Amino acid sequence: MNNKKTIKYWIIGSLVFLAAVVGLVSLSRARPKSETQTFNETYTDLGFDTPISFQATCTQEEFTKYEKILKDTFKEYNEIFDQYNPYERVNNIYTLNHETSGSPIEVPQPLIDCLDLAIEAGELDERFDVSEGKVLSLWHDAREAETPY
Repeated sequence: MNNKKTIKYWIIGSLVFLAAVVGLVSLSRARPKSETQTFNETYTDLGFDTPISFQATCTQEEFTKYEKILKDTFKEYNEIFDQYNPYERVNNIYTLNHETSGSPIEVPQPLIDCLDLAIEAGELDERFDVSEGKVLSLWHDAREAETPY
């Protein structure tokens, strides 16, 4: 008789456990799935004369927010570091190369930080020379030329 009670409790306990597992599985499937996905984009219009690839795993709303930050930041820094084009209300590399011979100008802090870092790099290794703008100009002219070299 005692053995029958043990078997009965074991069967009831097993059924309760099985019902709990089935309930948990059902609840987890009923929950809305995450909207997180992986986005891959390549932009060719943000500056620096190069394509920029951006990958993020997030929701569409987050990606839109991050994409705006990326685009705004790259466009802003392209204006600051562009040595070929002047921009209205921006004193950039172009401005430094063309208008600073006789009077000081105010430049954005990121440009100052970049120049300081470039000077430090040049002090660490003489092969790095931030003043090699002529080499960059030759590269730019060759890239823009209609006939390939």
